[in-house]
Amino acid sequence: HPARRSLILVVRCQMQKHIKNALTLCVAIVVVWVAVPVARHYLFDAFISGRTFSSTSEWRDTLSILSWFFYISIFTLFGFILSRLINSTRRWLWVVSLGVIFTLYLALFSRNYFFQGVSFATYFWVYGLYAMPVLGASLGYFLPVMVSRRAPRHLTTQSS
Repeated sequence: HPARRSLILVVRCQMQKHIKNALTLCVAIVVVWVAVPVARHYLFDAFISGRTFSSTSEWRDTLSILSWFFYISIFTLFGFILSRLINSTRRWLWVVSLGVIFTLYLALFSRNYFFQGVSFATYFWVYGLYAMPVLGASLGYFLPVMVSRRAPRHLTTQSS
């Protein structure tokens, strides 16, 4: 039956695409697990190690701001790259899942110890960091989409 063969081919093609996307995501996760700690180590050594940061407000925590910026930046880069490698109509789900998986990793394996009476701002800065991989991966997907939609269209001139 030709209709049945056609359906089988379509299903097989879809499965191959999903398997390729899953493998691409797995490779991206491994790359992130290796690259992020290495980049964080060298970047923090270059900009933070040996320096003292002081602030007049708990809400202006320079070290936390730099940490948030690092995670947003690196996951924006990885989200952008992954969005170009995934072939799916729901590409953004694959890209955001990279940030979600890394956030789960951070939440499960990070240890945070606080003194009694610590301010809400401290909790905000520490636990807010966990949202940065998801936010960065989302930006990596959505920023190019938004830019391409706002890019001026080339006007074609017609000669009379």
